[in-house]
Amino acid sequence: MAVHLGLEEAFDVDMLDVFSVIRRPENITQQGRSAIRQQRFNDIRGVVTAASPNDLERLEDYQLQTGAISIVTPFKLFGVQKQARQNYQPDIVYWDSDYYLVQVTENYSRYMSGWIQAIAIETNYVGSAPNQDGFIPGLTFQFGRNSGMLGCF
Repeated sequence: MAVHLGLEEAFDVDMLDVFSVIRRPENITQQGRSAIRQQRFNDIRGVVTAASPNDLERLEDYQLQTGAISIVTPFKLFGVQKQARQNYQPDIVYWDSDYYLVQVTENYSRYMSGWIQAIAIETNYVGSAPNQDGFIPGLTFQFGRNSGMLGCF
């Protein structure tokens, strides 16, 4: 029997991230060409952590380092799929100033109803620099639950 949990019940609120998802339904035109629309969903919440691969690749002409993230969320992320005569390209996740393409989706409905885990690979050749000023987005010290974080800085 599946358990119905909200984000706040399943995870500590301080662990939650906010990200955007770009959904890309695809239609085939009369000329046989792909026509992809974009639909943006903002303020999606979930837990985002680092994932593999995060390897530096050095080639003759350039070097790149792909990054990957793992996302656990109740928002249904799409890989390549077809639903009711509608094709979809993989979702694009915008998080921490970078775009990530969903490559793997795992259905966690057996554990918590409606939950999904996805692995997404960075689409930029060179990612954004990590935040260096100690600021943690969404973390304010006006709430008692965050006051213990003051010792971390």
